[in-house]
Formats: sequence, structure tokens, C-alpha cells
Amino acid sequence: MDVRRLIDVKNGTASREIFVDRDVYRQEQEQIFARAWLFVGHECQVPNPDDFYVSRMGEESVILTRDRQGKLHVFLNTCRHRGMKLCRHDEGNTRVFSSGDALPLSDVEKTPCDPMPNFERPRHCSAESSQHG
Repeated sequence: MDVRRLIDVKNGTASREIFVDRDVYRQEQEQIFARAWLFVGHECQVPNPDDFYVSRMGEESVILTRDRQGKLHVFLNTCRHRGMKLCRHDEGNTRVFSSGDALPLSDVEKTPCDPMPNFERPRHCSAESSQHG
């Protein structure tokens, strides 16, 4: 789509279509958000070990978190096993993101989303397990 037809540079106006047109949206996702550095969050939003903050990169939900050594990480907020959202809260503190799905013991070593024995569910998050830090 040629978005130039939606913008009148001379008069300083833009058509409302740029805000609602699916083709414009798709083009923005491909040409802007998929190709550029994106602001996910600031380190002050996760000041302590195991703090997390959920943000977005284009259409993808991501988790900004600080490990126990103080290093920052950003992960897709999606379980590799079943595609479920790992964390349903905006921010908090937890070592593990888990849904507590009970897999048969024989499947534990075969899946990237292992349930953790004797795991106490964090009060902030739920979905498949993905240990960070």
C-alpha cells in the first residue's frame, strides 16, 4: 500500500485511514517494528533480582526480567511447548513462570516446559514453566 496517498504534506493533514486500515497496520509491523530496536522497558522497572515487567514488541508480548546476578533479560511471553502466555500479570517478582501443568513423569525430560517438583506457584504468574536467571 502506498501510504503517501493518505498524507497531505502541504496541508499538514492525514487521513483517518492510517489509524484503522489493516494494510497500513501490517506494513507498519513489517517495515517498522520488525526491523528496528524497540523500547521494551527501563532497568528501573525491574530493580531487584527476579523482578519482571511485561511489555510488547510489536504484536508480541515479552517479559523483561532481572536475574539473581543482576543481569537483564527479555523473553517472549509464550511457552515453547503449548504456545500459552507465560505471565498474565503486568509486573511482579518470581523466579519461575509456570502453569503447573501436570505432565506424566515420563514426559518431563522430553518437553521444554518441565513442571518443577515441589514447586510453589508464584502468586504473580501462570502458564507453562520457563525458568529464567
